[in-house]
Amino acid sequence: MTPIDRYRIEKHEGDYTTWPEKSRLWVDDQLLPERVPGYVIEAQYDTALGPLLITSYDCMYEEAHSFLLIDPSGRVRAQADLGVPYGSFLLHAHWPVDESTLALHYHGDQFYTLR
Repeated sequence: MTPIDRYRIEKHEGDYTTWPEKSRLWVDDQLLPERVPGYVIEAQYDTALGPLLITSYDCMYEEAHSFLLIDPSGRVRAQADLGVPYGSFLLHAHWPVDESTLALHYHGDQFYTLR
């Protein structure tokens, strides 16, 4: 699993409360066919199964994350979400453990493993 910097997500204008739940996504300046959840790409990795993106809504009081595996056509192949209403999952750090495992450190002593 290797960190990459090839993807970017749409920037929204105006009041945060009017933004759509999904945003357009680009790879290497090419617009992809599918919109993805969130407003910020927190991290991106190249994996044996394809690119893995971690996105969030960048909401101070209700942080949540989506983990998206992108296929070669630019569509979401798999998605997992971490979040709860009125709760916060503030991501402090993340690091590859091996080619198919990512360690996630959230606020305090919350640790998760993504495989």
